[in-house]
Amino acid sequence: MRSIFIFSFFCFIISANAQRGIVKGRLFTDKHAPISGATICLLKAGDSSNYKIGISDTDGNFEFKNVLYNNYSLKVSAINFTGFRSSPFLIDSILPFINLPDIILKSEMVTLKSVSISSKKPLVELRTDRMIINVDGAISSSGSNALELLEKSPNITIDNNGGISVKGKQGVVILIDNKATYLKGQDLTDFLKNIPASQLEQLEIITQPSSKYDAAGTAGVINFKTKKSNQLGFNGSLSLGYVQTFYGRTTNSLSLNYRKSKTNIFLTYSFSYLRSFNDLVIRHTIIDAHTNHKILFDQINNTLGLTSPHNLLTGIDYTINTSTNIGISFNGQTDPKRKINVSGKSNQIDLSNNNKLVATNYSQTSNKYDLLNYNINGYLDHRFSDKKELSIDGNYLTYNKKFDQTSDNYLYDDKGNLINDPQQINPYLTKGNLPSTIKISTLKIDYSDNYNKLVKFNSGLKTAYISSDNDAQYLYFDNTWKNNLDQSNHFLYKERVIAGYIDLEKSFNKVIFQAGIRGEQTSTNGHQVVKNERHDSAYFDLFPTASIKFIPNDNHQFNISYSKRIDRPAYPDMNPFKYFFDKYTYLQGNPFLLPQISQSIEGGYKFKSELTIAASFSKTINVISEVLHQTDSLGILFQNKENVNKLRYIGLNISYAKDLTKWLNVSATANIFNNKYSGYVNEQTLESDRTAATFNVNTQWQFNKYWKGELSGYYNTLTYYNALTSLFPQKNISFGFSKLILNSKGTFKINFKDPFGLLNSGGDTHYGKVDHYVLLKWNSRGVGVTVSYRFGKKVASSKKKADSASDEKSRVE
Repeated sequence: MRSIFIFSFFCFIISANAQRGIVKGRLFTDKHAPISGATICLLKAGDSSNYKIGISDTDGNFEFKNVLYNNYSLKVSAINFTGFRSSPFLIDSILPFINLPDIILKSEMVTLKSVSISSKKPLVELRTDRMIINVDGAISSSGSNALELLEKSPNITIDNNGGISVKGKQGVVILIDNKATYLKGQDLTDFLKNIPASQLEQLEIITQPSSKYDAAGTAGVINFKTKKSNQLGFNGSLSLGYVQTFYGRTTNSLSLNYRKSKTNIFLTYSFSYLRSFNDLVIRHTIIDAHTNHKILFDQINNTLGLTSPHNLLTGIDYTINTSTNIGISFNGQTDPKRKINVSGKSNQIDLSNNNKLVATNYSQTSNKYDLLNYNINGYLDHRFSDKKELSIDGNYLTYNKKFDQTSDNYLYDDKGNLINDPQQINPYLTKGNLPSTIKISTLKIDYSDNYNKLVKFNSGLKTAYISSDNDAQYLYFDNTWKNNLDQSNHFLYKERVIAGYIDLEKSFNKVIFQAGIRGEQTSTNGHQVVKNERHDSAYFDLFPTASIKFIPNDNHQFNISYSKRIDRPAYPDMNPFKYFFDKYTYLQGNPFLLPQISQSIEGGYKFKSELTIAASFSKTINVISEVLHQTDSLGILFQNKENVNKLRYIGLNISYAKDLTKWLNVSATANIFNNKYSGYVNEQTLESDRTAATFNVNTQWQFNKYWKGELSGYYNTLTYYNALTSLFPQKNISFGFSKLILNSKGTFKINFKDPFGLLNSGGDTHYGKVDHYVLLKWNSRGVGVTVSYRFGKKVASSKKKADSASDEKSRVE
């Protein structure tokens, strides 16, 4: 019996290798010059439906691999050239490899006034390993920024602290052009707010990355792709946007690209000016240690923010020969005048004594920032042959933040008199100087080998070195300014990560198998200078990945995947500093944080490009979660990050996207999940279990050749956003219109953002001695207008390189 099974399996492998082929060819002008950037569609001869789509390279070459045996034809289109359609041809066991004769396209002189060239991409593309959102297709992106784009995207939830979840799971790595945003929390939300959506081309949501990716991100990867051209000649685009909410704001971007022969030079610049406000309500109840009375701290904070960042991305790519490319780029951001001013009022109410007012604290907190961040990237790609390729990528990143804070607190009794208590200083006046510098150096080497037509091998090495210097110096006023030794600190942190991976992909007839493993050695050194305390660690772990895809025919696809991933603590979360909101609330770092480790398995089904169904299960240990603490005698509430023992996650996701008619497109996503936390927090056993759901719908109407409309919305039920805190339901509706202008080279968009004022965020915590409620409302309601114009030749997006510092930068605040 065993020998029969082995023989059958051997025959299966042989037949599997023999039922896929390759189609190759080259494109030339009638003057025999190669044509790059042309679109080549491999069509099924039976119904002319797209089977695969490719783009010709700089030498006019194109190639389709792993083509199932069948009858096909070829369709070619290129700007300023006549189209081409081939006769049908057959790929079978007798002739599995097709090398088509050279295809000659004739020049087609067109007049822009009489010819309109446009391309249509679906808003949502469903793939087995990721979901892709084409930003230009979303009218709701008009006048919006990257954060608002995330808020409206399927399967994504953003809590009131700026934490981002995918399918109900936290631990997401945010990339821009495969480069991490290197920000966390409020700094991350501010950063994304300042990126105009008009500057973005695509948004990728990847929940099960392969071992080629850094192992960071227990919930996966979110990657923004910016617009960039690889077309010959000079090209560019200009986008001007304005949004009127309670305050006005503007977001503008300019992209330029020049490509000639072997050289490509690119530059993207954006400038934003944003005034914002938010109203934050905080209520927490304590039991006074002296009187045993239940005291309510009812707090209202009104925040005004101002930011005007400049972002610059520029670089040059050079083709040494047909096998070797090199390039260098600079990506920088400066925001020297960011301000956040908070006016707070906190009433202390004795709930045990007829809700009597005990005292009121008035606070004025001013935060001033001066940010300068930049990343220098260099790369080299070399192809030894059509099968083997080597790439080397190096990065040097510096993150500098100057941060000055002043906080004035005045405490009054119930009659409005300033309290004179010898046990405390009143008024309590403080100021702090909190500079931070983080430097990251990375080097990555990747090697790929298409061993044969059905086997692909990838491997690579990476090293990363991180140093962080945070010096917090606080003063308080007591007749004169004095050093606050209880709050001041100086924390030095160093980290080195050495990683390597191997990944193999093999095709067996209708089955594609992938397996990989990544090993990462991490060593850390933390030093609290003031207290002369050290926090050192070293650990090694393996992160395997595997997936199996079964493709019985062109309409159906099944897959199952497994991955193990890690989330190291963000650098600022380990700094043992206090970041004050006012006298009674602050944040504090935890230098004893451990990384969280997650193992997940996901199985799915895909029907055509219209429907995907995926079920997932994961377990995470040493879960990093926000934890609230309070000092009963003073009513002080502070928050830090701690390791909760375990998280078990179960989820079901259904996504649908289709053109129902020529004028109506619908995309919808439903995600149902259950999070169960268990552990030990605040000296008590933790058991929390909740089922929740998120829903997202987008509909688009094509009224005519030039006009299009959109109506979209989402609803998220009550859920946990960390181990202890519930996130209140969230809902939003928006609609808008777009029109092609200026001979279809320009686009006008108008978007009505949250017109019914539904959007807010908040949550509550009821655990042990902590009874806490928070509600955040901001200027989400408004109208946004964007006008964009493309000049030069019609552009095609280019391949963007990954950045070897992507893991480390996602952890910087």
